[in-house]
Amino acid sequence: MKRKMLFSNRMYYEIISSCNLSCKHCSDLLSGQVEMLEVDEILNFHNKMSELGILDSVVTGGEPTLHPKFKEIVFGLSEYGNVVITTNATAISYEMVKEILNYNKNIHIQISLDGLSRETFEKIRGKGQYDKVIAIINQIIHDGLQKQLAFSMTIMKDNYSEVGGLIDFASKNGIRVVHFPQLLPIGNAKKNWEDIAPDCAEQICIENDFLKRMSEDKEPLEISCNRLNQIAARWENSEKASCLSNMVLKVVPNGDILPCPSASNCEYRVENIRHIKDAEELYEACLRKNTELVSLITQNSLCDKNCTCFEECRGEFCSNCMLLGSPQENTFTYECTVRKRHFEEIRKEIKEEI
Repeated sequence: MKRKMLFSNRMYYEIISSCNLSCKHCSDLLSGQVEMLEVDEILNFHNKMSELGILDSVVTGGEPTLHPKFKEIVFGLSEYGNVVITTNATAISYEMVKEILNYNKNIHIQISLDGLSRETFEKIRGKGQYDKVIAIINQIIHDGLQKQLAFSMTIMKDNYSEVGGLIDFASKNGIRVVHFPQLLPIGNAKKNWEDIAPDCAEQICIENDFLKRMSEDKEPLEISCNRLNQIAARWENSEKASCLSNMVLKVVPNGDILPCPSASNCEYRVENIRHIKDAEELYEACLRKNTELVSLITQNSLCDKNCTCFEECRGEFCSNCMLLGSPQENTFTYECTVRKRHFEEIRKEIKEEI
């Protein structure tokens, strides 16, 4: 098959829509419904996707551990490649965690830890959950399975002061990855944006510290940050710079295939897994959707093409993307301010090196 576009080697499976929590920053628009994917349809579809080189997977939700066939899905996907489970770790026993991690060493569990202290954690995720989550983390470490453990923390006003502490805790205990997903203007986060988003200056300061830690490379801990990864790809103008021409696909509980793991609006679906007979058909459907979306996003962009950073940025970021809903002035300005500062600092650094 002659390729005209790229795919990420990772497929996202939102296996169930429901969740047992209602976090103030949740971006999931489907969690009020109860839908789920069947084991066979996931594994049959993933087998077809393996022909496109898509072997790895992320099992997510909602809260994926609520799926009655959760283990079977994870075990089946692990036969193809690496599997990352994203979970709040409040609806699963440690016995099941241990069984899953011992089943295959390419299975990893990413626990949402949006506060290192009890006060911060429960302010964001609700009361009565902290002890269970920390107990599971401590047991994973005690049993020597921490290389299969990752943390995620969405940075907000309530927890930005604990970012450094989380990194230090992970490093001290041999945790594999700490991931900082971007706060996205969708779902609860969109409604609560002004109350939960850190000041731009605070966000920039935290991410500059990430860059410093990454460059020092003193330890095996990997610090991952969506925004910084995207900015680096855009600056380098790599083949993966555009998320539309390097699609990361997500299957939602009704079977629709969306062209972005952050998207929830099925109006922009590529197809449905129940209608895809092979990898070539999906490839052609993605190609058609790519053309449609590029035009749609360009038409609805809030970007000023005379911006000093437009050449590097091109306005290709989540707050300026129809896949998350019509761009809003406040969240667009926030994201634009943060990204622009990073691009300016990269430019300054390069100039000083010359």
